[in-house]
Amino acid sequence: MRIQKLSITNLRNIKKAELHPGKGLNIIQGSNGAGKTTVLESIYLLARARAMKTTQHKNLINHDSNQLNVYSELLSDSNLITRLGIRKDKKTTLVKQNGEIVRKLMDLAKILPIATIAPNIQRIVEEGPVHRRKLLNWGLFHVEHQFGDLITRYNLILKHRNALLGHRSQDLSVWTTQLAESGERISELQTAYLEKWKQEIESLCECLPQLKGLELNIHKGWKRDLRLFESLEQNYLTDESRHFTSVGPHRLDIRISFNGYEIRNQFSRGQKKLVSLVLILGQARLFQKISLQSPILLVDDLRAELDKSTYITILKYINSLGYQSFLTSLDQEFNQEIVDMTSMMFHVEQGHVTQGLPV
Repeated sequence: MRIQKLSITNLRNIKKAELHPGKGLNIIQGSNGAGKTTVLESIYLLARARAMKTTQHKNLINHDSNQLNVYSELLSDSNLITRLGIRKDKKTTLVKQNGEIVRKLMDLAKILPIATIAPNIQRIVEEGPVHRRKLLNWGLFHVEHQFGDLITRYNLILKHRNALLGHRSQDLSVWTTQLAESGERISELQTAYLEKWKQEIESLCECLPQLKGLELNIHKGWKRDLRLFESLEQNYLTDESRHFTSVGPHRLDIRISFNGYEIRNQFSRGQKKLVSLVLILGQARLFQKISLQSPILLVDDLRAELDKSTYITILKYINSLGYQSFLTSLDQEFNQEIVDMTSMMFHVEQGHVTQGLPV
């Protein structure tokens, strides 16, 4: 999948812009605050119908307007053209694919698959399991057709069970049984996906010898030697007192270690960012292998926290994948080695986007 046309109207500080990106690495250069990230966010909006940072929805629309519009023409790997657009005002969001309204966000994510490398991606490693769980589940959603429906059903059952905890309801056992059955199936898919994901990560670490010895292990969300139903029964009194189900795949974690030691407390911030990069790029590779589609990479402020040599190595690897990618960059970060990899270059200044010629 790649974008061959992108039109942006009244998104943050960009009042109007039209881009015709290249097939490979597209560099969006400019100073801080110029609007580079806004270009990435226009693509993110098309894929997710929300802001890149969920706390900034109210600031999406340019202050001189009442609505924003983003329109794109997508070319699939099989050369089929899809027209995808989003219109957003202060109260409503309308998304259309080839003139038809898209009603489910899950459908939208499959129309335009993206992988996002944001400035704060090291939180995947630094912070709690929710970020690692979300990353794994998002990758699984894109390659396992039944996973979206399974996780939706599981969350609904979980909600019902939590509501009954502490009320001594006879229905609790019914919801517990259903939760156990659904959770076991989800856990099987999560475990199988992780094994495939690990293979891609190991392959990528061949290009980054400083990460050889990186290991990922899954904690499925309950004791390894128990079935989920047994664990739910064992934790019943705790769950009843807290009105919360304490075990299940919604409590999954991925333990990341290096040469046998957890990396959270021994790696620097830059090393943690590099590990997070490897996780995301490995997932993008796995998505392409299984779905036979190429995701689009959105890469914001990659240079931060990375030394120049590692930065160039990662850029070369991204370029070698053959995906269409969009990379923001400060003007002073350029050298001939980067320029040689570039498919198309754009300059952003005070919300105005200028498209360069292929280099």
